[in-house]
Amino acid sequence: MAGTRTAGVRRSVAAGGVAAVLAACSSGSSSGTAAQAGSTAGTTKSLGTVTLAMGSKSANMSLGFIAEEDGLFTMNGLNVKLVYAGTGALATAALVSGSAQFAMGGGQGFFTAEISGAQLYMLAKGGSGLGTQLVLTPAAAKKTGLTSGSTTAEKVKALKGLTIASESASSSWTAQANKAAASQGATIKWTYIAETALAAAMKQGNIDGLVAAPPWTTQVLYNKTAEMWLNGPAGSFPGGFAVPGYGDPLVATTKAYTTTRPAAVKAFTKSILQAADLVNSNPAKASAYVKQVAYPAMSQAEFQQVWAATLPLLHSPALTLQSLQTTLALDGDTKLDASALYPASILSSVSSG
Repeated sequence: MAGTRTAGVRRSVAAGGVAAVLAACSSGSSSGTAAQAGSTAGTTKSLGTVTLAMGSKSANMSLGFIAEEDGLFTMNGLNVKLVYAGTGALATAALVSGSAQFAMGGGQGFFTAEISGAQLYMLAKGGSGLGTQLVLTPAAAKKTGLTSGSTTAEKVKALKGLTIASESASSSWTAQANKAAASQGATIKWTYIAETALAAAMKQGNIDGLVAAPPWTTQVLYNKTAEMWLNGPAGSFPGGFAVPGYGDPLVATTKAYTTTRPAAVKAFTKSILQAADLVNSNPAKASAYVKQVAYPAMSQAEFQQVWAATLPLLHSPALTLQSLQTTLALDGDTKLDASALYPASILSSVSSG
């Protein structure tokens, strides 16, 4: 598996289209609150323009949306372009290639890039705990012979031989599901489909299930084309992930950028922490920002399912060395030293205040 993941990231990093992908995606980037925060920008030293690459407009990227929409980046002196690369692997590749200065994505992608030679630092947790869910089609769930009273262990064993879709072999979702399956000696049959095509594949019956995070999972649950099987936000996803120290996604930058622009890195990290403060103090306002950016056409009823699964994960983004060690251990990246990925001098001087 490590070899597959490493090769996948190398192919992504080597792809000459990374900058073009980001340029194309940036047309939909939000800088909508620059005027809102303009009154504070005059008293804050400008730290220039930076790019934050995200795999997609997913709920697990909420802290990035909230920081931008509430003017927090601007308040801290940064003009941030949010771009959506299409996959987590491309967002990581954009960071490694220098097309983006910051990225938010699954730790698995960042760790694989690091093993391949990238020099990265982790700055914050985009989510505290596990937001991943594994859902099955009603037909596949019926085929297992299990009932609502079946145990989680029985549900994990029943994954053996089922065709489950994820966005890529290098995705954290794939690694998490593999670890869950291994806890009961099961092996998943994988297929890889773009996030935006998962729901259609589910509806057409081309797959038995999918592993992802909201809205990709909640979309099919809301449309009743899927049943919940393993639920990370509810703590019923084996593999030890149900701990707040686990960070998925993570916020990352490069060591080179940290060396040359430490003030920008501090300001960016502070903005993410302040976004969590807003979630804690005014969740209704935070949810409105997320819906506006990521799901403007989604019904409020469906969005409430997305938000209910996401909100519990957004409260504590501050990254400690211990939480990074926890994430590495759970993701199985034993070759990496957490202290080498943790910019202690930077993070010790950052707070949301």
